[in-house]
Amino acid sequence: MLTNDARIRSGDREKGFYSLDGALRFFGEDGIDGAHKKDMRDRILRGPPFSVQERADIFAYCRNDVDALVRLVPHIVPTIRSLPHAMMRAQFQWAIAQQERRGVPIDLPMLERIRIRWDDMRVDVVTEMDKAYGCYEVTGGVAHWRKDRFKAYVRRNRLPWPTYPSGELDESSDTFKDMARAFPQIEPLRELRSSLSKLRLSSLEVGSDGRNRASLWAYSSKTGRNQPSTSGYIFGPAKWIRFLITPSAGYGLVHRDYRQQEVHIAGVVSNDPELLAACQAPSVYIGIAQQLGLAPLGATKVSHPAIHALFKSVTLGINYGLMARSLAARTGLSLFEAVEILARLRARFRVLEAFSRSVLDHAGLDLELATQFDWRMSCPPGSNPRTLKNYPIQSSAAEVLHVACILAERRGLEIVAPVHDDLNGTSANRRARGCLDRA
Repeated sequence: MLTNDARIRSGDREKGFYSLDGALRFFGEDGIDGAHKKDMRDRILRGPPFSVQERADIFAYCRNDVDALVRLVPHIVPTIRSLPHAMMRAQFQWAIAQQERRGVPIDLPMLERIRIRWDDMRVDVVTEMDKAYGCYEVTGGVAHWRKDRFKAYVRRNRLPWPTYPSGELDESSDTFKDMARAFPQIEPLRELRSSLSKLRLSSLEVGSDGRNRASLWAYSSKTGRNQPSTSGYIFGPAKWIRFLITPSAGYGLVHRDYRQQEVHIAGVVSNDPELLAACQAPSVYIGIAQQLGLAPLGATKVSHPAIHALFKSVTLGINYGLMARSLAARTGLSLFEAVEILARLRARFRVLEAFSRSVLDHAGLDLELATQFDWRMSCPPGSNPRTLKNYPIQSSAAEVLHVACILAERRGLEIVAPVHDDLNGTSANRRARGCLDRA
């Protein structure tokens, strides 16, 4: 794997630059056959049985990768600033390799049935779910998204939908996610679009043993997070496809995640006493609303769901410099209300605000930012201030997950999938029931 220091020196490059082949070429070494590598990887992911010749080919493929790494070592070692931290990243790669080897257990017979009927199912799903929206047109057994129909729906419901300078509605997936948070009635339409546009069941990488094995691409993002395939990984496409995840006989599946992690990390790294106090509430989002005088004492997520939903959007947004117009568009607030909330946030959590400014100062002076475990991001002039502000929170969250994965493997917990800030693992039935009881 190309070290973070080499990434700093190289900057952003074309797709594949951070691969083994890209690293070899960067240091002036002969590359490797990428097409052959992909063919062999695809064959391995399909799973057993393997012929005698296939076993020999796979062994030779793995040996070639090892030989390539041997050629790379003399170039990589001088770039390492902190050997202990580099060894920790190697430990995480070991943990990820175990997870990729296990794969996520899938109900393969059900998947095959869905694949056979998928074209008909898509039309049926659109016919049923689009009734409340009228944004699709079904012709010739195919469902088509119509921009004019969606624009009419937005106009009828008076939704403050973001637009491009041309006046066209912004139909990006991120905008749909933001608007669905502010207007829950949009969520079924967002999920429908996601299912139809992203879900390619033929691309889901499932072997003959019913295990979904896709490369998790550790350290692929600037913050050090994994970036697995959105089409080949079971957690990449629409959420409903996850119902295919099924434990093997005699095992249970446990899904555990960190609650309200990012805002807690923001409080810790900034050492903001007011934010840390808000984190002690059962819901940090209600706690922040109470700090600002916008929720009564004793309020809960159940008693004040609208305030909880509003401040979830507000709190996650301030980590990367959310502005008033974006907040208003995301939540349905007026511009005046959005300005007032952000002003109260900055006044109340002024230590966090000062910390965010100091992050920008460090990035400008040092031209890089680093985590506690020495994962570094280059910050050339012109870097997006929102990316810089959010880096300490997102990269720290990534390293929390890295440590959790390493410890889980060392203690014999069979993790099959890390998903952002979640861990999914298998265990024997008796132990699984105990974990689920505590979840």
